[in-house]
Amino acid sequence: MKRGRLSYLKLGHYNLYCDRCGKQLKDNQSLLEWTGMIVCGRCVDERHPQEYVRGRIDHMQVPSPRPFPAYNFAGSGDCRITLEAGQAAFVYGAPIALGEA
Repeated sequence: MKRGRLSYLKLGHYNLYCDRCGKQLKDNQSLLEWTGMIVCGRCVDERHPQEYVRGRIDHMQVPSPRPFPAYNFAGSGDCRITLEAGQAAFVYGAPIALGEA
């Protein structure tokens, strides 16, 4: 063990090293950090206040839920695209000729 300026006898106290910076100190000068490390006063890392905030229950329920409406299609649901002479006709259900209305 290296002898430093804190290697003196003080009854009831012992020498230790800071877990973060390695500085030699007496036990009455050390602090137990929230992480479990024994550190000197210069190396103390305080907990962030946000860690003490407790979550609140969030009620995300819709006040008046309704089911999805049924899809109503006119026709049989058969869709075709017909191209004739540069014109497009969308046909739903039964096929129709382009000239019909």
